[in-house]
Amino acid sequence: MTADSESGVQRDRLEPEVLLYGFMRSIGRFTRSGLSGESLTEPDQDDDLDRQVLTIEWTNAVFEALNWSVTLDERIRHESKGEDWTVSIDGGSVIRALRYARNSVHHDWSAALDIGLAPDEFLVPHATVFGITWVDELAVGRPDRRGAAAYVDTLAGRNVGETLLAAGKVCEEGIRALRAASAPPREVNTEAKAMALYHCVYPEENFERAAREIFDLIAHTIEFFPNAKRSFYLDIEGHRTPTDAFDDDMFELQKDFLLGFLMPFLAELHTPLVHARNRKSQRADLPEELHIYASADDVPKGVDITRLYDPNK
Repeated sequence: MTADSESGVQRDRLEPEVLLYGFMRSIGRFTRSGLSGESLTEPDQDDDLDRQVLTIEWTNAVFEALNWSVTLDERIRHESKGEDWTVSIDGGSVIRALRYARNSVHHDWSAALDIGLAPDEFLVPHATVFGITWVDELAVGRPDRRGAAAYVDTLAGRNVGETLLAAGKVCEEGIRALRAASAPPREVNTEAKAMALYHCVYPEENFERAAREIFDLIAHTIEFFPNAKRSFYLDIEGHRTPTDAFDDDMFELQKDFLLGFLMPFLAELHTPLVHARNRKSQRADLPEELHIYASADDVPKGVDITRLYDPNK
Protein backbone atom coordinates (compact mmCIF):
# COMPACT_ATOMS: atom_id res chain seq x y z
CA MET A 1 0.00 0.00 0.00
CA THR A 2 1.41 3.36 -1.01
CA ALA A 3 0.77 6.81 0.34
CA ASP A 4 1.74 10.35 -0.52
CA SER A 5 4.69 11.18 1.73
CA GLU A 6 3.36 14.62 2.59
CA SER A 7 -0.42 14.26 2.68
CA GLY A 8 -0.64 10.61 3.76
CA VAL A 9 -3.41 10.02 1.19
CA GLN A 10 -3.43 6.52 -0.28
CA ARG A 11 -2.79 6.47 -4.02
CA ASP A 12 -3.23 2.79 -4.88
CA ARG A 13 -7.06 2.78 -4.77
CA LEU A 14 -9.71 5.07 -6.19
CA GLU A 15 -11.53 7.03 -3.51
CA PRO A 16 -15.31 6.51 -3.14
CA GLU A 17 -15.88 10.11 -4.23
CA VAL A 18 -14.22 9.37 -7.57
CA LEU A 19 -16.48 6.37 -8.13
CA LEU A 20 -19.53 8.42 -7.13
CA TYR A 21 -18.58 11.00 -9.74
CA GLY A 22 -18.41 8.28 -12.40
CA PHE A 23 -21.80 6.94 -11.30
CA MET A 24 -23.45 10.36 -11.47
CA ARG A 25 -21.91 11.11 -14.85
CA SER A 26 -23.39 7.90 -16.26
CA ILE A 27 -26.79 8.92 -14.89
CA GLY A 28 -26.33 12.30 -16.53
CA ARG A 29 -25.68 10.62 -19.86
CA PHE A 30 -28.96 8.76 -19.46
CA THR A 31 -31.13 11.74 -18.52
CA ARG A 32 -29.16 14.29 -20.59
CA SER A 33 -29.76 16.65 -17.64
CA GLY A 34 -26.22 16.58 -16.27
CA LEU A 35 -25.75 16.32 -12.51
CA SER A 36 -28.48 18.68 -11.33
CA GLY A 37 -30.68 15.97 -9.81
CA GLU A 38 -33.81 17.87 -10.83
CA SER A 39 -37.12 16.04 -11.02
CA LEU A 40 -37.53 14.15 -14.27
CA THR A 41 -41.25 14.90 -14.29
CA GLU A 42 -40.49 18.57 -14.98
CA PRO A 43 -38.30 18.68 -18.12
CA ASP A 44 -35.90 21.58 -18.50
CA GLN A 45 -37.60 24.17 -20.71
CA ASP A 46 -34.25 25.01 -22.33
CA ASP A 47 -33.70 21.43 -23.43
CA ASP A 48 -34.69 20.37 -26.94
CA LEU A 49 -37.05 17.55 -26.09
CA ASP A 50 -37.89 16.98 -29.75
CA ARG A 51 -34.35 16.17 -30.83
CA GLN A 52 -33.90 12.57 -31.96
CA VAL A 53 -31.97 10.17 -29.72
CA LEU A 54 -30.78 6.63 -30.40
CA THR A 55 -32.51 4.35 -27.88
CA ILE A 56 -29.33 2.28 -27.57
CA GLU A 57 -27.64 5.31 -25.99
CA TRP A 58 -30.01 5.04 -23.02
CA THR A 59 -29.41 1.31 -22.74
CA ASN A 60 -25.65 1.81 -22.77
CA ALA A 61 -25.80 4.57 -20.17
CA VAL A 62 -27.87 2.44 -17.78
CA PHE A 63 -25.59 -0.54 -18.32
CA GLU A 64 -22.67 1.66 -17.28
CA ALA A 65 -24.58 3.12 -14.32
CA LEU A 66 -25.41 -0.36 -13.03
CA ASN A 67 -21.75 -1.37 -13.08
CA TRP A 68 -20.70 1.89 -11.40
CA SER A 69 -23.28 1.30 -8.65
CA VAL A 70 -21.97 -2.18 -7.84
CA THR A 71 -18.33 -1.01 -7.83
CA LEU A 72 -19.23 1.91 -5.58
CA ASP A 73 -21.24 -0.35 -3.26
CA GLU A 74 -18.27 -2.71 -2.89
CA ARG A 75 -15.86 0.19 -2.32
CA ILE A 76 -17.93 1.66 0.50
CA ARG A 77 -18.55 -1.81 1.94
CA HIS A 78 -14.78 -2.40 1.98
CA GLU A 79 -14.23 0.81 3.94
CA SER A 80 -17.08 -0.23 6.26
CA LYS A 81 -15.26 -3.48 7.14
CA GLY A 82 -17.68 -5.60 5.13
CA GLU A 83 -20.84 -4.34 6.86
CA ASP A 84 -23.99 -3.42 4.96
CA TRP A 85 -23.59 0.35 4.98
CA THR A 86 -27.06 0.94 3.47
CA VAL A 87 -29.04 -0.35 6.47
CA SER A 88 -29.24 2.98 8.30
CA ILE A 89 -29.93 5.10 5.19
CA ASP A 90 -33.48 5.85 4.05
CA GLY A 91 -34.10 4.17 0.71
CA GLY A 92 -30.85 2.21 1.02
CA SER A 93 -32.40 -0.96 -0.41
CA VAL A 94 -32.18 0.59 -3.88
CA ILE A 95 -28.46 -0.30 -3.89
CA ARG A 96 -29.23 -3.99 -3.39
CA ALA A 97 -31.88 -3.76 -6.10
CA LEU A 98 -29.40 -2.22 -8.55
CA ARG A 99 -26.95 -5.03 -7.83
CA TYR A 100 -29.68 -7.53 -8.69
CA ALA A 101 -30.47 -5.65 -11.90
CA ARG A 102 -26.78 -5.41 -12.80
CA ASN A 103 -26.22 -9.14 -12.29
CA SER A 104 -29.29 -9.95 -14.36
CA VAL A 105 -28.17 -7.70 -17.21
CA HIS A 106 -24.50 -8.69 -16.99
CA HIS A 107 -24.86 -12.46 -16.65
CA ASP A 108 -28.26 -13.20 -18.21
CA TRP A 109 -28.50 -10.35 -20.75
CA SER A 110 -31.82 -9.30 -19.26
CA ALA A 111 -33.63 -6.36 -20.88
CA ALA A 112 -34.12 -4.14 -17.82
CA LEU A 113 -35.68 -1.08 -19.44
CA ASP A 114 -39.29 -0.65 -20.47
CA ILE A 115 -38.98 2.12 -23.05
CA GLY A 116 -42.45 1.52 -24.43
CA LEU A 117 -41.39 1.35 -28.07
CA ALA A 118 -41.79 -1.12 -30.89
CA PRO A 119 -38.75 -3.34 -31.64
CA ASP A 120 -38.06 -1.45 -34.86
CA GLU A 121 -38.04 2.02 -33.24
CA PHE A 122 -34.39 2.99 -32.88
CA LEU A 123 -34.62 6.79 -33.09
CA VAL A 124 -37.07 8.67 -30.86
CA PRO A 125 -37.54 12.15 -29.32
CA HIS A 126 -35.46 12.91 -26.25
CA ALA A 127 -38.69 13.50 -24.28
CA THR A 128 -39.16 9.72 -24.30
CA VAL A 129 -36.57 9.45 -21.51
CA PHE A 130 -39.04 10.84 -18.99
CA GLY A 131 -41.30 7.81 -19.41
CA ILE A 132 -38.72 5.01 -19.29
CA THR A 133 -39.28 2.61 -16.39
CA TRP A 134 -37.72 -0.57 -15.07
CA VAL A 135 -39.42 -3.77 -16.25
CA ASP A 136 -41.69 -5.46 -13.73
CA GLU A 137 -39.65 -8.67 -13.71
CA LEU A 138 -36.12 -9.49 -14.81
CA ALA A 139 -35.10 -12.68 -16.61
CA VAL A 140 -32.57 -14.34 -14.31
CA GLY A 141 -30.68 -17.61 -14.36
CA ARG A 142 -29.52 -17.56 -10.75
CA PRO A 143 -32.14 -17.24 -7.99
CA ASP A 144 -31.59 -14.37 -5.56
CA ARG A 145 -34.61 -13.94 -3.32
CA ARG A 146 -33.25 -10.98 -1.41
CA GLY A 147 -32.24 -9.17 -4.58
CA ALA A 148 -35.54 -9.96 -6.29
CA ALA A 149 -37.49 -8.62 -3.31
CA ALA A 150 -35.44 -5.42 -3.27
CA TYR A 151 -35.99 -5.00 -7.00
CA VAL A 152 -39.76 -5.37 -6.67
CA ASP A 153 -39.88 -2.93 -3.75
CA THR A 154 -37.68 -0.17 -5.18
CA LEU A 155 -37.27 -0.47 -8.95
CA ALA A 156 -39.94 -2.52 -10.73
CA GLY A 157 -42.24 -0.25 -12.74
CA ARG A 158 -40.57 2.92 -11.47
CA ASN A 159 -38.94 5.75 -13.40
CA VAL A 160 -35.35 4.81 -14.24
CA GLY A 161 -33.85 8.28 -13.98
CA GLU A 162 -35.50 9.09 -10.67
CA THR A 163 -34.43 5.81 -9.05
CA LEU A 164 -30.84 6.19 -10.28
CA LEU A 165 -30.68 9.70 -8.85
CA ALA A 166 -32.10 8.37 -5.57
CA ALA A 167 -29.34 5.74 -5.53
CA GLY A 168 -26.78 8.48 -6.06
CA LYS A 169 -28.07 10.28 -2.97
CA VAL A 170 -27.87 7.06 -0.94
CA CYS A 171 -24.24 6.62 -1.99
CA GLU A 172 -23.52 10.24 -1.12
CA GLU A 173 -24.98 9.68 2.36
CA GLY A 174 -22.91 6.52 2.74
CA ILE A 175 -19.68 8.32 1.85
CA ARG A 176 -20.54 11.20 4.17
CA ALA A 177 -21.11 8.78 7.07
CA LEU A 178 -17.88 6.99 6.21
CA ARG A 179 -15.90 10.21 6.31
CA ALA A 180 -17.53 11.33 9.54
CA ALA A 181 -16.66 8.01 11.22
CA SER A 182 -13.01 8.21 10.19
CA ALA A 183 -12.53 11.92 10.86
CA PRO A 184 -10.37 12.84 13.86
CA PRO A 185 -12.35 14.11 16.85
CA ARG A 186 -12.84 17.87 16.93
CA GLU A 187 -11.39 19.79 19.83
CA VAL A 188 -13.63 21.94 21.97
CA ASN A 189 -12.57 25.59 21.94
CA THR A 190 -13.20 27.15 25.33
CA GLU A 191 -11.26 30.32 24.55
CA ALA A 192 -13.67 31.84 22.01
CA LYS A 193 -15.70 34.62 23.66
CA ALA A 194 -18.06 35.54 20.82
CA MET A 195 -19.34 33.91 17.63
CA ALA A 196 -21.21 35.46 14.71
CA LEU A 197 -23.45 32.83 13.08
CA TYR A 198 -24.92 33.43 9.62
CA HIS A 199 -27.49 31.63 7.50
CA CYS A 200 -29.15 32.54 4.20
CA VAL A 201 -32.47 31.00 3.15
CA TYR A 202 -32.68 30.57 -0.63
CA PRO A 203 -35.87 30.68 -2.71
CA GLU A 204 -36.09 26.90 -3.15
CA GLU A 205 -35.84 26.18 0.59
CA ASN A 206 -38.92 25.68 2.75
CA PHE A 207 -39.46 26.25 6.46
CA GLU A 208 -38.46 22.78 7.61
CA ARG A 209 -35.17 22.70 5.70
CA ALA A 210 -34.17 26.17 6.89
CA ALA A 211 -35.16 25.40 10.49
CA ARG A 212 -33.11 22.20 10.60
CA GLU A 213 -30.01 23.84 9.13
CA ILE A 214 -30.22 26.73 11.61
CA PHE A 215 -30.80 24.32 14.50
CA ASP A 216 -27.77 22.23 13.48
CA LEU A 217 -25.59 25.35 13.19
CA ILE A 218 -26.48 26.52 16.69
CA ALA A 219 -26.10 23.01 18.13
CA HIS A 220 -22.63 22.72 16.57
CA THR A 221 -21.56 26.06 18.06
CA ILE A 222 -22.84 25.13 21.52
CA GLU A 223 -20.90 21.86 21.41
CA PHE A 224 -17.55 23.12 20.15
CA PHE A 225 -17.56 26.75 21.36
CA PRO A 226 -19.43 26.45 24.67
CA ASN A 227 -18.27 29.77 26.20
CA ALA A 228 -18.91 32.00 23.19
CA LYS A 229 -21.79 34.46 23.03
CA ARG A 230 -23.78 33.59 19.95
CA SER A 231 -25.04 36.34 17.63
CA PHE A 232 -27.18 34.96 14.81
CA TYR A 233 -27.74 36.77 11.48
CA LEU A 234 -30.35 35.70 8.93
CA ASP A 235 -30.83 36.68 5.29
CA ILE A 236 -33.75 35.57 3.14
CA GLU A 237 -33.79 35.53 -0.66
CA GLY A 238 -37.21 35.51 -2.26
CA HIS A 239 -40.16 34.13 -0.26
CA ARG A 240 -42.17 37.32 -0.85
CA THR A 241 -45.88 37.74 -1.53
CA PRO A 242 -47.24 40.13 -4.21
CA THR A 243 -47.43 42.82 -1.50
CA ASP A 244 -43.70 42.28 -0.71
CA ALA A 245 -44.46 40.71 2.67
CA PHE A 246 -42.74 37.48 3.71
CA ASP A 247 -44.61 34.28 2.91
CA ASP A 248 -46.01 32.13 5.73
CA ASP A 249 -42.91 29.91 5.93
CA MET A 250 -40.46 32.76 6.43
CA PHE A 251 -42.76 34.69 8.75
CA GLU A 252 -43.03 31.63 10.97
CA LEU A 253 -39.27 31.02 10.76
CA GLN A 254 -38.47 34.49 12.07
CA LYS A 255 -41.28 35.12 14.53
CA ASP A 256 -42.02 31.70 16.02
CA PHE A 257 -38.98 29.53 15.41
CA LEU A 258 -36.10 31.97 15.90
CA LEU A 259 -37.59 34.58 18.22
CA GLY A 260 -40.00 32.30 20.06
CA PHE A 261 -38.02 29.05 20.25
CA LEU A 262 -34.28 29.58 19.71
CA MET A 263 -33.84 33.05 21.21
CA PRO A 264 -32.98 31.70 24.70
CA PHE A 265 -29.97 29.91 23.17
CA LEU A 266 -28.61 33.08 21.57
CA ALA A 267 -27.14 36.35 22.81
CA GLU A 268 -28.43 38.36 19.84
CA LEU A 269 -30.76 37.77 16.91
CA HIS A 270 -30.79 39.73 13.67
CA THR A 271 -33.37 38.93 10.97
CA PRO A 272 -35.06 41.06 8.30
CA LEU A 273 -38.11 41.34 10.56
CA VAL A 274 -36.62 41.64 14.03
CA HIS A 275 -33.48 42.54 15.95
CA ALA A 276 -33.43 41.28 19.53
CA ARG A 277 -30.99 40.89 22.42
CA ASN A 278 -31.26 38.23 25.11
CA ARG A 279 -31.33 40.04 28.45
CA LYS A 280 -30.72 36.79 30.28
CA SER A 281 -27.77 34.40 30.10
CA GLN A 282 -27.95 32.36 26.93
CA ARG A 283 -28.86 28.74 27.52
CA ALA A 284 -26.88 25.73 26.33
CA ASP A 285 -29.40 22.95 26.95
CA LEU A 286 -30.58 22.74 23.35
CA PRO A 287 -32.48 19.49 22.61
CA GLU A 288 -30.37 16.80 20.95
CA GLU A 289 -32.78 16.56 18.02
CA LEU A 290 -35.28 18.86 16.37
CA HIS A 291 -38.79 17.46 15.96
CA ILE A 292 -41.32 19.62 14.12
CA TYR A 293 -45.03 18.98 14.55
CA ALA A 294 -48.00 20.90 13.19
CA SER A 295 -49.61 21.00 16.64
CA ALA A 296 -49.35 19.54 20.11
CA ASP A 297 -51.97 16.94 19.14
CA ASP A 298 -49.47 15.39 16.70
CA VAL A 299 -46.78 14.80 19.34
CA PRO A 300 -46.35 11.08 20.16
CA LYS A 301 -47.30 9.99 23.67
CA GLY A 302 -44.49 10.09 26.18
CA VAL A 303 -42.56 12.88 24.42
CA ASP A 304 -41.77 15.95 26.51
CA ILE A 305 -43.45 18.75 24.57
CA THR A 306 -41.43 21.41 26.39
CA ARG A 307 -38.37 20.14 24.47
CA LEU A 308 -40.01 20.52 21.06
CA TYR A 309 -40.73 23.30 18.61
CA ASP A 310 -44.48 23.92 18.53
CA PRO A 311 -45.53 26.85 16.31
CA ASN A 312 -48.89 27.11 18.06
CA LYS A 313 -47.70 27.49 21.63
